Amino acid sequence: MLRPFRQSDLGEVHAIEQVSQSAPWALEACARLLAQPAVKAMVWEQSDQIRGFVIYMRVGPEFEILDLVTHPGFRRRGIGRQLLAGVLELEAPGLESGYLEVRVSNLAAQGLYTLFGFKTFGRRVRYYSDNGEDALMMRWEK
Repeated sequence: MLRPFRQSDLGEVHAIEQVSQSAPWALEACARLLAQPAVKAMVWEQSDQIRGFVIYMRVGPEFEILDLVTHPGFRRRGIGRQLLAGVLELEAPGLESGYLEVRVSNLAAQGLYTLFGFKTFGRRVRYYSDNGEDALMMRWEK
């Protein structure tokens, strides 16, 4: 089930971030981010446990995906697809474009984003601090 993020979800979301990312956000950084008015989040829940989440920012007609994560034990089950579809559906009124960065090695995520119409438009060299990996910059347009 896809639903809006609640403050009580922070611990579970952070735990998924910790086991999923090579350079996870600190709990305090995640809390500060989610407290910003333009930042929104949704979780995908199954059996009262969060299996994935998306954090994004909406400013006017644009959005930026800041973090889209599926728990490693539940990947390749369509959760990421449902999270991204939920953002696009919820934010549809007035939405014109969206952006994100993705690791060049994350082919699964790139495939998901391409499925939804995102196109690569640039590259950020040594973007990720944990290993210096480049990021592809992707854009979605209505």
